Amino acid sequence: MNATLTIAQRELTEKRFVFVAAGAFLALALVIPFMPGVHPSERAAAFFLASFCLASIFALGLSAILGSTIVGRELSDGRLSFYFSRPLPATSIWWGKLLASAALILGCFAIIGLPALIQRRAPASWMSRDFRRR
Repeated sequence: MNATLTIAQRELTEKRFVFVAAGAFLALALVIPFMPGVHPSERAAAFFLASFCLASIFALGLSAILGSTIVGRELSDGRLSFYFSRPLPATSIWWGKLLASAALILGCFAIIGLPALIQRRAPASWMSRDFRRR
């Protein structure tokens, strides 16, 4: 179990830039409600919809990318044999990589989608106020 967590931690530190990309998608979801054409009374709904659409698309794309590169890239670079040269069971290697991929996908989905859920449950939304002077 310890070897599995060590491999998962290594994978997470190697691919930590994905969390920065998720933060950029969150910033995009925060900007969308203030774009022209979005009525001020619909900003909360626009944020909720944009956030969950972007979170779903990002998670789906990330899962496709990680599924194809988590083992394939190391296999083509010849680095996968490094794991097998250590006294690690093959199941620890595969479960560690799978655990890291799942943590990346779920973490990025939470970064992008969780603020929309929190905002949706708040009684008075800062996005639903009309900031224009009449």
